[in-house]
Amino acid sequence: MYGQVPAGRMGALEALSRGIPAELTVFVRKTYGMLAFSLALGAAACWFGMGLLPVKVTPRGVHADFPIWILFALWAGTFVFGLVGNMARKGARQGEFSILGLVGLVGLVLCSGLMLAPTIGMYLAAGMAKTVAAAAVVTAVTFTALTAVVFLTGKDFGFLGKFLFVAFIAFFVAWLAGAFFVKSAGFQWWLAAAGAVLFCAYILFDTSSVVRYYGPNNLVVPAVIALYLDIFNLFVMLLYVLGGRRSD
Repeated sequence: MYGQVPAGRMGALEALSRGIPAELTVFVRKTYGMLAFSLALGAAACWFGMGLLPVKVTPRGVHADFPIWILFALWAGTFVFGLVGNMARKGARQGEFSILGLVGLVGLVLCSGLMLAPTIGMYLAAGMAKTVAAAAVVTAVTFTALTAVVFLTGKDFGFLGKFLFVAFIAFFVAWLAGAFFVKSAGFQWWLAAAGAVLFCAYILFDTSSVVRYYGPNNLVVPAVIALYLDIFNLFVMLLYVLGGRRSD
């Protein structure tokens, strides 16, 4: 477990019931409260983006009705704002949040939400609204279950770090191959399935880090960014798994 709960501290009983030290309860509440806000903001940006970045239905299928470079710009924005948000590691103890960290987090959430909008629009245009809803529900249930595993068992999943780094590099290379060279729906489906497993493992790793690394160092914004990206990527992977084909 996470160690003995100090006696006589306010919230110690609640902390014990949750399986985390009492001094980290405030940090955990703050982190998951901001995570919930980030997810709501991302969903709002996605909804707004479906009008800003529309798709069109043609006899050849559903296609983006806007310059494709916009998606690359949003992807770059997500990456850059993520780096900015993680700069909140420096000086985090001088205040609850740094302005720079909050700018990075909000920018990342808005860019990622807008970037997801055309994908959701294509699914809706193809009459697959139930697939989108199912992916959202499965993502929420999976995240909740994996979070409960970490908090209730107290197990340290930090040992996954090196494996996840190698696995992500392999996944990214395979994704690039699928995007530019391997035009196979079956390959894309299995890649998305592997990605879903990968980001489930990331949820275990990053949730464990909330208590063992982010919390002790008061790194709220970097913790939220890590968890938000885990949820975002898991949703995208499940969206394709539930709506894609296993073979050509």
